[in-house]
Amino acid sequence: MSLIKCPECRNDISDQAASCPRCGYPLRGVTQTTAASADSSELDALVRRTLLEKGKIAAIKLYRERKSGIGLAEAKQYVDRLESATPAGQRPRSKSAGCLGLFVAVIVIGLLLVTWFRA
Repeated sequence: MSLIKCPECRNDISDQAASCPRCGYPLRGVTQTTAASADSSELDALVRRTLLEKGKIAAIKLYRERKSGIGLAEAKQYVDRLESATPAGQRPRSKSAGCLGLFVAVIVIGLLLVTWFRA
């Protein structure tokens, strides 16, 4: 067993790995899998990369676009399963929900009210 570089993210990985554990890039050839499972592994890699780069909602949306007839609940379960299989250090952190904007709005409204009541 030796280490090779992932062609997608340049991470060091085992030459025995079926896909890169960091980005999900498939490393094994189509000859080892059927065409349907190869399409599935390519979709897994694409959804995993979208999950890491753009977040859960974008990954769910992508999965629903690529798999016709899939409901929202099923797509969420699929992305949750991929997310749980991703090592903890590589999982995306949740983005702030705009707390700074809310804080600024409260301050501005407070200043306007104080100014208005003084007049």
